[in-house]
Amino acid sequence: ALRAAVVDGTIDVSGIEAGTAYFFFGSFSNGNQVTVNLTGGLGPDDTIGTGNLTPGQNQNGAWVAAFDFDTTGGFTTLEWGYTHQDLDGSPGSRARLAGIVVTAIPEPSGLACLGAFALVGAFRRRKR
Repeated sequence: ALRAAVVDGTIDVSGIEAGTAYFFFGSFSNGNQVTVNLTGGLGPDDTIGTGNLTPGQNQNGAWVAAFDFDTTGGFTTLEWGYTHQDLDGSPGSRARLAGIVVTAIPEPSGLACLGAFALVGAFRRRKR
């Protein structure tokens, strides 16, 4: 887990047509914010979401924020940022970014190829 109040980065999504980016994070008593933008397209950047989450007073909290994206328009990069209200980033900071997972939604043509391969395999198995 990253232990910092402000963390940002980029993820190359040039080979993905559409998908979801999941951000795992948490803190104690302070607010969290995750922002995700699509960049590198033909037009202006696209903000696909901002998640503001704050636990109750003196409570631990852990969340998963999900952001769906579509790279139509030539987008190639997800730019993300995590901000926690504990901006001094002191050693006692309880801000945590635990991880990021990006899943792709399969293209219909890819699913068709997999289906065709499964049918061929099943047919060949029946013949024996």
